[in-house]
This record gives sequence, structure tokens and C-alpha cells, in this order.
Amino acid sequence: MFLKNFKKGLCFVLSSIMLLGIVAAAKLPVSAAGEKYYRPLPNEYKNNSSRQGSIEKLSYNVGNATKYFNVYLPYGYNQSDTSKRYNVIYLMHGGGEDENLLFGGPGQNKELKVIIDNMIARGDIDPVIVVTPTFYGGKNDVAYFHEELTSALIPLVETKYNTYLESKSTAAMKASREHRAFGGFSMGSVCTWYTYINCLDYIKYYMPLSGDCWAVSGGAGGGGASQTADYLANVAKRGGYTAPHDFKIFCATGSEDIAYPNMLPQINAMKQRTDTFIYSNDPIQGNFYFMVANGGTHWWGYVNQYIYNILPDLFKDSTPSTPPPPTPTPARRSAYTKIEAEEYNDISGLEIQEIDTATGNGLGYINDGDYVAYKNIDFGSGATSFKASVADEYDANNIQLRLNSPSGTLIGTLSVAATGDWNAYQEQTCSVSGVSGINDLYLVFSGPVNIDWLAFSGGGDVGGGTLGDLNGDKEINSLDLGILRSHLLGINAITGTNLANADVNQDGEVNSLDFGFIRQYLLGMINSFTR
Repeated sequence: MFLKNFKKGLCFVLSSIMLLGIVAAAKLPVSAAGEKYYRPLPNEYKNNSSRQGSIEKLSYNVGNATKYFNVYLPYGYNQSDTSKRYNVIYLMHGGGEDENLLFGGPGQNKELKVIIDNMIARGDIDPVIVVTPTFYGGKNDVAYFHEELTSALIPLVETKYNTYLESKSTAAMKASREHRAFGGFSMGSVCTWYTYINCLDYIKYYMPLSGDCWAVSGGAGGGGASQTADYLANVAKRGGYTAPHDFKIFCATGSEDIAYPNMLPQINAMKQRTDTFIYSNDPIQGNFYFMVANGGTHWWGYVNQYIYNILPDLFKDSTPSTPPPPTPTPARRSAYTKIEAEEYNDISGLEIQEIDTATGNGLGYINDGDYVAYKNIDFGSGATSFKASVADEYDANNIQLRLNSPSGTLIGTLSVAATGDWNAYQEQTCSVSGVSGINDLYLVFSGPVNIDWLAFSGGGDVGGGTLGDLNGDKEINSLDLGILRSHLLGINAITGTNLANADVNQDGEVNSLDFGFIRQYLLGMINSFTR
């Protein structure tokens, strides 16, 4: 009986081996297994291409530090040809390295640049812009690099070159997310996981190479693989992003890489979250894979080959040949409620960044000729003064207030007096005239100044009316509650002074909270509204 069973088992093994041989001979697509298999770089991709891209070095400021980065522009890039737009890939170095590691600087031709030159020349990938920044400097922490990525680096790069980003506004960055990728090696891979966690609204494609996620205490390598997978899945769920088309995570490492023992349990745990991560080597049918190079070590020689394998899968589930979705029409805002400086709709300034202030966030690193736009601002029957919370260490600079364009009608100029320190904010004012109704407001700067918030007052100001009085009859009653209900339901919009008076809790928004406060006032539960 034993011999009979042994022969049966041996036949099964031999049959399986023969079947595998037939499959290999027939070269069936790897999608049968769903694995992304590593392919070594062909020798011809190691030689300089006759169609070489170029490298430019740029910089931006973070705090008191100047940070440099390199930009790869593909062969044939023409700045004046705005009809051609380019996807953008951000690639991060590893620990102890810098922005020059991947490509070198201008005029250099390191291995990765040679590979990408050849891939574009041979039609493996579409021409693409590649940016190599550094996480050193600034907060000097991969967990926080995403802050300067979205506030400084992306707006600078993608408005300077011909990309799918229409403006520096948050709405425009979200609208162009499918034309943007981020990846990195080792600590750069850790940075990539943090970028996924914090930038899913802005970036669709991710390439974590030889590094696991450290965002969960203990990490995958510390026994927290399941918790890490849950955390990463919840990031997508909270953002409303679903598999397989809303985001992509293409991972890779080597079997002998020091990162492999930490990445493997995390990847296996992520495979179990099939409602969020669909494992497949097909970049459209799935949104997640893990490529392993047999014998691969923790070395850029392998990492460049991982990038070679992954690049053709980027931007496949996108529509790069069509224009990006139009930026939504900004919601109407009252000129008489506080407008946070960072809540702009458009911006022009290579170095302008979102900064911390005592009351939240603001804008800094502003230079002569820069401007910030706030669109669809309702001035009602007219404003007579402007105020802003500003800081200026030593210079006296001007902020021009213009309508509908940076060179539009000048309605006032705020001469900013020095406050003695960039963190010493003061409320400063100036008079305005010639403005009413709905306009786009442009702040045009003559030099450095930090700005926290801004607001108008005057003829259309809430000071000329009463909080809660939404029809101007000098009373607060059920009619006002009905007007606010109609506004919130989108039936009849409130504008001007009445809109300002509807913001009874003075948080800069008119919403259900204001409705609740007015209702409490009418029921006698409160006897006033707090400004």
C-alpha cells in the first residue's frame, strides 16, 4: 500500500514538473500568478542614448535653510510648447545620501539618467519629468517631508514646467493627482509610505523600494504587520479612495536585501485587505504588487533596475492625453469674515510657502512681485477698510489690493510697518474704495512679509448690521432662520452683509452650526452670539 501511494505521489510531482515546463515553454503571461517578476536591465540600456535629457538644479527655502533639488527634463522638452504636458515623478534617496545621488547635477550622466533616457528613446515610457529632492534640511525627518512637498516643491516645479498642474492652489493639485508619482529607496521608501499616508489627495502612484512603513508603533518589522496594513488601508478608506483605480502602490526589494524581512510581513498582511489592496501585476486590474529580485541586495545597482521594471506601469491607469479636470468654481466668501491667508485660490511666487503662525497657518517667504488670489469674494454694498495680521522683521513693504487680476483696479494699499520679528504678528489696516459686489481679490506684494489672515470692513460689514439679522429688518426672528435654511439647502443664496451676519459664531463659514446657534437664540437657550 505504501509503495502504491508513493508511486501515485511521484507521478503527481512529475506531472506537475512537466506542466510547469510546458507553461514556461509557452511563455504564458505572468498575470496567471498575479506576480510582478523582476527582469534584469538589458545591456543596451546601460549605454548613453543619442537622445539625452537634461538636468537643472533648483532650490527653495524651508525655515532658514535653502534646499536644492534636481529636475530631469526629457529629450525634446520645449518650455514654449505648452500644448505638451508631462507627468512628474519624485524620487527620494536613502539615508546618508542627497539629491545628487540619483542623477548627479547638471551635465552629469549617472546610471539612472542613462536608463530613463533609453526607456524614453525606445518608447518604453512616455517622456516624463523626474525630480530628485532631499529629506535632509527643514524638519530633517522623512515623516514630515510631505509638508514641504505639497507647500513648496510641487507648486514650484509643476508651475515652472509644462505639467498638468493649472495653478499652485490646493484644488489644482488635487485635480492633477493622477499625473504625479512618488518613490524612494531605503529611508526614501519610508518617506514614500509617509507620503502615501499624508498626500493621497495629491499623488496617485507610489514606489516604496526596500523599506517598510514606520508610521505604526513597532512597524511591520517590529511585529506590527497587521496593524500597519490596517492603518494603510484606513488611509485610503477615510479619503474615499477605492481599489483598483484610485491609487497604486508598486513595491520592490531583493531577497537578500536587509529590508526584505521587514517588508515581507507587511506586504503579506496588505494582501489580506482585498477591499483596499488588489494584488496583481496588471497596473490597471490591480493597484498593488511586490516585486522581488532573487539575490538582490540593499544597493542602488538593484534599485535602478527596480525603477526600470516599474516605470512602464506608472500612469497607465490615467488619462495623460486629455486635459486635467477644470478647477471647480470657488465657493462665494464674504469679504467681511476672516479669510485665512493659506486658503487662496491662486498664487504666483517661486518661494511662497505655508508657514506656522500663533493662530494656525499663514504664508511666508514672499518676494517682490509675488501675488496671492482669493476668488469669488462678496463685498456686498461696498468696503471702506482692509485689515490683515502681518509680520515683518525689519522692512516696510506694501501690499496692493487689486480686483480680478494682478494688474487690475487698485482699491487700496497696505503699507506694512515693521513688527521687529517674523513671528511677531500685528493687525494693520488701510482704507479702500471703489469696490462692491463679487470680485476676485489679488494681494500683490512689493517685498517680504508674513501674513496670517485678512478681512474687510465698512459699508457692507457686519458692523453695519446685526449678527443673526439676515434680511436687514433689524430683528432676529423665524424669518431669518428660514432664510438661512433656504441658503444651506441651496435654494436661495445669501450675499453681502446678510451673508456676513449669518456667520453668527464668526468662524469664517456659514453652515449648520450657525443655523443651530440662531435656533438656540430664538428658543431662549442663549441670549447673544459671540464674535
